[in-house]
Amino acid sequence: MVLALAGFAACGDSGTGLVSVEGTYTLRSINGTNLPYIVLQSGTQKIEVVDDVISLATNGTYTEVGHTRTTLNGQVTTDTGTDNGSYTTAGTSITLRSSDGSSTIGTINGGTLTVVDQGLSAVFTR
Repeated sequence: MVLALAGFAACGDSGTGLVSVEGTYTLRSINGTNLPYIVLQSGTQKIEVVDDVISLATNGTYTEVGHTRTTLNGQVTTDTGTDNGSYTTAGTSITLRSSDGSSTIGTINGGTLTVVDQGLSAVFTR
């Protein structure tokens, strides 16, 4: 999923105790490119990721809301995508388990969440 690039966190052991990672993470870049990110551009059609936000709760659940913009023959539409599920952490590794049954693995370190999904590397910051 373009918008379900990931969601994560709770706590991980840093060697000095538990580190809290709950909070709101905002998508900053995909494959090193700032937003909006062009997913597809062909002829008169263009699809872009406009934004994405992942909220990580202390109870091991997450919610995600993001928007894509499609331009076709000069007509622009915006779509909202949502996702939710649960997550687990082990050190800096995070696994997101969506309510649709899919899983995504990423890393979280110093307020930065990085997820690689469907060949795209997405960087979120808190």
